[in-house]
Amino acid sequence: MEMEMPEPVIRLKKPQTTQWSEDICGVHTDFAVTTFAKSLHVIVTQNKRIATTVHASIDDSEAGNLIFSSKILFGDREKGYNEVYGRAVIQMVSKLGVSSVILGLQVPEGPEIFHAVLGSLKERLC
Repeated sequence: MEMEMPEPVIRLKKPQTTQWSEDICGVHTDFAVTTFAKSLHVIVTQNKRIATTVHASIDDSEAGNLIFSSKILFGDREKGYNEVYGRAVIQMVSKLGVSSVILGLQVPEGPEIFHAVLGSLKERLC
């Protein structure tokens, strides 16, 4: 006697990935963003590798103000700019209902690169 499995009540959407490339400060840069229900997995690399993985999330909401956190999971913890990337990305996409981001990075430090990377992400995501 074969048992029938009930239909799932919630149908989960498959994660969707968007990829693109552009020159950031004269260097070929690859981007990939995978969307999940309330989170994103973002990769930004200039050499097809990931040097650092950062987790960024909304920790709390006090009096209507969101509190963000960013933590390096893997990679060089001495390079604080990676956490700044994480915080900037979660702050940008939180307006879209995203509550956490896993960010894989391999880009050099510098304000020009930082603003160009965030500009590219904002153009594609927001």
